[in-house]
Amino acid sequence: MTIFRLSVALHTGDPDSSLRDAASTRASWSPGGPRVPAAWAQIRIGGAIACMLKDEPDGAVDRVKPVLALPPELRIATVTGWLADLDHQLEAGRYLRTPIAVDLRQRIRDFTTTALRPDRPEEGPP
Repeated sequence: MTIFRLSVALHTGDPDSSLRDAASTRASWSPGGPRVPAAWAQIRIGGAIACMLKDEPDGAVDRVKPVLALPPELRIATVTGWLADLDHQLEAGRYLRTPIAVDLRQRIRDFTTTALRPDRPEEGPP
C-alpha cells in the first residue's frame, strides 16, 4: 500500500505526503527484521524523487544510496523503473549539470546496466 500511496502522492505533486509515507514505513520496519527488498527499494527511491521535487538533491542521494548497493539479482524492473523516474527528475531540473546530479545519474546507469534482464534469464537466481 505504501508504494501505491507514494506513487499517487508523487504524481499529484505532493512530495510531503510521499516523504511521510516513506518515513512511516521505515519506522515500522524493525532493524534486521524481514522486508521485501524490491518494496524497500521502491519506497526509498520514491522518497528520493520527493526530495528532488522539494529541491533537496542531497536528501535524494541519501535516500537512494543504499538501493544502489543491491546485488544484480534484486535489480528487477520495478526497481529500475523507479530509478528511471528519479533519473528523469535529475535530467529535467536545474540540477542537470551539477556534480551531485551527474554523479547520481552515472550511478543509476551503472546500476541498471547490471540489472537482471528478462532477455537474459540465465543470469537470475537458480
